[in-house]
Amino acid sequence: TDTHCYSRRLVSPWCGLLQIARMSDAVGLSLDGQYWEIQVSADYPSNLWGTSGARGTRVFFRFGNWSPRRGLTKVRLNPILNNCEMIPAARRLVSRLEEMHSRVPFPQHDRCELWLLDHGSRYPLALLATAVEEHLLQVPNAPRWQAVAGIATDARDSGIAEGALEEAFRSAAGDPAEARWFLRDAPGQGMGVEIAPGSGATARRLSAAEFPELPWHERWQDRTQGRLALAYSQQRAAQLLALQHLPSTRRHRLELAARKTPLQVERLWRLYPKILNRSILISTRVEARMRLAGD
Repeated sequence: TDTHCYSRRLVSPWCGLLQIARMSDAVGLSLDGQYWEIQVSADYPSNLWGTSGARGTRVFFRFGNWSPRRGLTKVRLNPILNNCEMIPAARRLVSRLEEMHSRVPFPQHDRCELWLLDHGSRYPLALLATAVEEHLLQVPNAPRWQAVAGIATDARDSGIAEGALEEAFRSAAGDPAEARWFLRDAPGQGMGVEIAPGSGATARRLSAAEFPELPWHERWQDRTQGRLALAYSQQRAAQLLALQHLPSTRRHRLELAARKTPLQVERLWRLYPKILNRSILISTRVEARMRLAGD
């Protein structure tokens, strides 16, 4: 059975690269390349109170988790589902993961990018979403970039600084904010994608230099905003190193910044497509193991 293995970015808020191993009837999802959530498709129950799904509709249900060390751990399945069909599908996927998981990171296939635009220049400001298939693209009515899933109210939490950074992006985007999909090519150029054909809008092509290197803009005229953006990037350096199209100078700076979060590096290093300074990675992983041993 064919297995399609690829990765895509989880953005706004930034959560890193999701590794995906997909079959026709099962899919494995992982944020670190080691621990996988297994989902299996089954007929949607159409005989339940309050359900309106048409008979024959296929839906993916969580089947369990798999890792090389622990194997497959199943969750308790609803008895109305066709377990006799789901179990073999899960086993087929696990068999492929046993072969494929060591090949992470998988190629990054989300070439479609939805960018929040700067109100003045109309250049890309922050990445709001990505997609693998062009026919699924949609533009939100009120586009807004998020630094975190929820802003903390505790003054000791970094959420206050991240809230200030979100406000800076909202201000730069203006009201109403505008977002646009771009199809990126291998050199990094982007061609604007028209969601509504016949709208009269002109397709816009941007060079690679007109897109931020990271999923958000860092060059601010206001020094405070610039420091917030830099600090945000440094805090997420361990996740950002999984990006597959970073310039070497940027990757080097992220490797240095990631030393401050050794536990994240230990969890994610398998996803790094390139390592410029292996001595930094080794020392950071050693520190992570020492911390874990001391817990």
